[in-house]
Amino acid sequence: MNSTLTLTQFIGITKHPNNPAISYGGTQDNGTQQRSATSASWSEIATGDGGHCVINSLDPSVVFTTYVRGDVYRFLNDGQAFDAQIASNGTFGEPFENPRIAFYPPFVGNGVDESLYFGTWRLFISTNRGNSWFAPAGFLDLTKGITDISKDVLSAIAVARSNTSIIYTGSAQGRAMVSRNGGGSWTDITRGLPDRSITGITVDPSNAAVAYLTVSGFNSGHVFRTTDTGATWADISAGLPDIPANVLLIDPGDANTVYLGTDIGVFRSTARGADWRQFNRGLPPVVVHDFAADKNGVIQVATYGRGAFELGV
Repeated sequence: MNSTLTLTQFIGITKHPNNPAISYGGTQDNGTQQRSATSASWSEIATGDGGHCVINSLDPSVVFTTYVRGDVYRFLNDGQAFDAQIASNGTFGEPFENPRIAFYPPFVGNGVDESLYFGTWRLFISTNRGNSWFAPAGFLDLTKGITDISKDVLSAIAVARSNTSIIYTGSAQGRAMVSRNGGGSWTDITRGLPDRSITGITVDPSNAAVAYLTVSGFNSGHVFRTTDTGATWADISAGLPDIPANVLLIDPGDANTVYLGTDIGVFRSTARGADWRQFNRGLPPVVVHDFAADKNGVIQVATYGRGAFELGV
């Protein structure tokens, strides 16, 4: 009965910008997977756990994958040739045991150049395909820090495509920060947000001052929008169930349309979050961890437990 039932637990997904046949996805316990044909067929290119992947913006044949904690790898030839491990816990100044890095750490590009961004409790940047890394703010802690019961870590990074000097971060314990100078200095923009884990930040590709932020938990708002680089936040959760929100995608062809991944599937708004409608359209009511989209309007959904889905819009 279960021969066609897909149960893969995806952590992240990304699409090749030029070749619609290629996608990459990090999965729990099933490594980093590559979809190399226009089919449901995936193949493993890296074993163990797979986290977030980044495709090089200037040379899409180069892809970067993550394992857990601080391990980052570089592949060439559209993921077919392993090149090097480009980071480990020690690269980011963390010990092998109990590093202050999320199990699946935030790892992103900016969609403009070759820069890579990796989060521990600090932000690290590489501008040379991971051959070296630096922390532009030194030892500045971008999280809520260390308490008697836990050590906060970064859980989200977003870089403005229209102005890569503007970078947003969010932490697992709910601190939001923004830098306007490429990470050198930071401003706390947590005011107006609930005391919840920040699960994702998405910046409008044409306006760096506009960003969406999602949070986990219950009994609070779940999606927030800023139009002034985080100086103020508006709760745009009206019409949504009281359920954790995990990720938001701005439609690449229409900035008014946004898709929200939650613990019970996808919701869509055609008015920048002013209204929401359930938008599963054949997708089971399952946890959605990530979206990927291309310039042709194809959207992919990475679920935690039912594999990946694709929607042509």
